[in-house]
Amino acid sequence: MQENPLINSYKKELEKVISRLTVENIREGKDSLIDIQQRIKEANLSYDQRKDLQDIVQAGFFKIQQLRQDIQDTFESEAIGNYYEVIDEVKASVANAKIAEDTRLAWDSLIGLQQKLRDLKLLKHQREEIHQLMNEGFESIKSKRGQQQNEQEESSVSSHLSLLEKAHKVVELSQQHPDIQHAKNEIFQLLEEVKSANLIKTHREQISKLIQDAFVWIDLRKDQEKESRQLASKQNANELKEQILIGQLMVDEAVEFNPVWDFLKNTQQKIRATDLLKEHRDVLFGEIQKVFENLKTKQDSFYNELHKEAIDNYKMLSEKVEKASKMAQSSLELKKAKDYVKAVQAEFKGLKLRKEDREALYQKISKAYDTISNRIDTHIATKKETTRLRSDYQIGEFEYHISQIKEEIEKDLAMIKSLEERKETTHLEGVANDEGAFGFQIGALKASIRNKENQISELLEKLNYLLEKKQTWEQIDESPDAL
Repeated sequence: MQENPLINSYKKELEKVISRLTVENIREGKDSLIDIQQRIKEANLSYDQRKDLQDIVQAGFFKIQQLRQDIQDTFESEAIGNYYEVIDEVKASVANAKIAEDTRLAWDSLIGLQQKLRDLKLLKHQREEIHQLMNEGFESIKSKRGQQQNEQEESSVSSHLSLLEKAHKVVELSQQHPDIQHAKNEIFQLLEEVKSANLIKTHREQISKLIQDAFVWIDLRKDQEKESRQLASKQNANELKEQILIGQLMVDEAVEFNPVWDFLKNTQQKIRATDLLKEHRDVLFGEIQKVFENLKTKQDSFYNELHKEAIDNYKMLSEKVEKASKMAQSSLELKKAKDYVKAVQAEFKGLKLRKEDREALYQKISKAYDTISNRIDTHIATKKETTRLRSDYQIGEFEYHISQIKEEIEKDLAMIKSLEERKETTHLEGVANDEGAFGFQIGALKASIRNKENQISELLEKLNYLLEKKQTWEQIDESPDAL
């Protein structure tokens, strides 16, 4: 017998719903079974057909019942585990709440534990037991807080007057003390004392209000100082701007750059050291940087021109140095050569040259100067030796002639003496002619002596000249003027 297609459709739908039933979709599965059951009731089916389908539906409900029982068993098992896991912690927290000095910490501990238990799976009687224990802890804390409140009020009275006096003092400091930071430190110190003091709310609020007033005064004075600093910064900035303008004028007129660099660096240092707001300092640094750049541009241009001039000077001076070197080596006119070398040396002063060119040329002209100086020294030394030898020979000749003449004079004097003695003898003997002859000879000898003495004077004069000349050459220096 062929089955009704409608019955087959219901069976397949029921089998599909039942096969998919799990603990996660019990409600959805139950709703599906109820829907199918209702449609079966309304369908045009025979009693047996409807009964067969109802049996399948009941099997589905039975499976749902089993799943629910599994859930309940799992819940109870998990609840028992959770209970034994937290009960000791609950008892410990409650016991701590009864003896804790820090009621806030103990209260927060119970609140935290309460929130933890809120989502924890527990059986009803277990939750009620824990709830009762927690209430005991909260009540203990409330009782202790009441006691602490009474103690705090007593303690607050003793601390209040002292802290109130300090609060009035910090308000006065915040208004008048020249060092705002010192006043602010005093306020913070008082804040710490107030935090640690055991004060009731009204006392704490009264002192806190005074402390807040002190902070308001601090802020007000800071605003005033800020305005004063802004004004001072603006004035300082204007003065420094004038310095920067002077620096730019110096750049425009500069012929020597080092003083301008020094002036700008000094101005830059003043910008760093002067009390300025950041925005003023940044503007000034930007302006002076432009002046530095202008100075560098001008200096670079100057040195580029100087470089060209230095090259031209090098070409001109190198030709003269080369000529001076040749003259120093081979010229027979030593004085003229040395004068030319010195003249070329003098041209180095004030002449713009590159450092390496100046050093190379100066080394070459110095070598030329040494060469001509050595040649002059050698020439003078040779001439001095020649002059000394000639002078020594001539001096010897003159001294010899003088000594010869002196010997002749001595002989003449001896002869005169002899003649005078003979003349005296003749006179005594009365021989007149002989006396006249002796007188003539004596006169002739005396005339000869005078002549010889004149010769000696002339020779001595020449001798002294030679001696002076010799001494002069011995003392002569090595300058070209001695040539």
